[in-house]
Amino acid sequence: MENNISKIIGFYNITVVDLSKKSGLSRSTISNIINGGNATKDTMTKIADAIGHGLTVDDIFFAPNVILVVQNVKQN
Repeated sequence: MENNISKIIGFYNITVVDLSKKSGLSRSTISNIINGGNATKDTMTKIADAIGHGLTVDDIFFAPNVILVVQNVKQN
């Protein structure tokens, strides 16, 4: 599954370790998802909640141009 996690955590300077701690998911689970693995709805929600910044599951996992989404959220 293609997603925007790596772009988003790079933009906000969040490490996989930080995301793991905040989400309660293992680093290997997060790395697997970043590299195209599938995620359940619950896992996607945990990642979105851990990233915060007003980003939704749709923004993180399905937005075609996430940089525009992130920049707009950050400005608000």
